[in-house]
Amino acid sequence: MSSVALNKKTPVSVLEKLGQDDEESLVRKGVAANPNTPVDVLQQLAEDENSNVRYTVAMKGDAPLPLLKMLVKDKDKMVKKRARKALLILEYQAAE
Repeated sequence: MSSVALNKKTPVSVLEKLGQDDEESLVRKGVAANPNTPVDVLQQLAEDENSNVRYTVAMKGDAPLPLLKMLVKDKDKMVKKRARKALLILEYQAAE
C-alpha cells in the first residue's frame, strides 16, 4: 500500500482514505510525501501520532506555511528541526 500512497497517479480520493490508515504509519508517510495530497489531509498528517509521518510533512517543499509553523512547535526535536529548515528555505525564496 505504501507504493500506492507514493504514486503520483493515485487519485486524491484514494490518498484521502490511505491518509486515515490506522494500521500502517508507512502508508500515511507515503501519503504525506505524495505531491498530490490535499492540504486538509496534510493537516491531519501533521498531527499524526507517528513522528516519522509528521517529519515527512515537514519535508514537503510545498507544505503550507501554517503547517510548518505548527510543526516548529512539535514535541519531537527532529520534526521541529526539519520544520525550521523548511521555513528558512521559504523565507530565503521569498527574499529572492
